[in-house]
Amino acid sequence: MSALTYIRLIGFTAGTLLMLFWMVVILGYRRQRNFERVFFFLCLALFFFYAGSLLALNAQIFYSLPPQSLNTFAAVLIGVGLTFLPPVLFHMHVEFAATRGLTLSSGRKGFALGLAYLPAFYVLFSDCGFARAFACP
Repeated sequence: MSALTYIRLIGFTAGTLLMLFWMVVILGYRRQRNFERVFFFLCLALFFFYAGSLLALNAQIFYSLPPQSLNTFAAVLIGVGLTFLPPVLFHMHVEFAATRGLTLSSGRKGFALGLAYLPAFYVLFSDCGFARAFACP
């Protein structure tokens, strides 16, 4: 194996463990506000990305030809993580601004967040998104 494979293996493992650590810290925090909840989902999206990447890399190392179901599962994990990363990151910025007193009106905030999450739900549930990409054998 090349040095790049080892670097990727160490990086994906560290990223997965770091996201698990932050999720445990957030869940153990007593007073959860919206910012902590959104931060949890940001960590969950990053966990999906790192865990899917680590699964794909381990399958590539272990098998000469990885099973199709394993590749599909790893691709779905990576895809879901990367699909929800931008809207959750935007939502985290909005919630942080709310904690600092730089709030929008409730209607404008809801509209902005709805627009941010709309592409992610479109990709997940439309015919040209994940459902069609992974339904074909």
